[in-house]
Amino acid sequence: MKIMQKHQNDFDAKYFNTTYAKNDQDFEKLRHILLHLMKTVGKLATYCETLEHGKQASNDELVNAVLPDLYLHALQIANLLSVDLGKKYNERIAFLVERNTAAKQITQ
Repeated sequence: MKIMQKHQNDFDAKYFNTTYAKNDQDFEKLRHILLHLMKTVGKLATYCETLEHGKQASNDELVNAVLPDLYLHALQIANLLSVDLGKKYNERIAFLVERNTAAKQITQ
């Protein structure tokens, strides 16, 4: 994952070196990433709504745009916050396993 974060950081520096209008560059970049995340989640919502209304929908956009964009934006936020995303992912999985194990023990 660290390799992917470096790759994303290099890509952003080359292609998305945006100068933001306000003083807090990190906040502005995070806000801009959030706007792109909302557009991406909107595509997912459109897909789900189409299916909910009983219509057919191709998952091509989910596979080719939504999933990669979600990953891309996660890498961007991790880089912005100087966080090892792979480490945080593993910590989160361990937390979820522990929580679910504890919940099962309570119900038994």
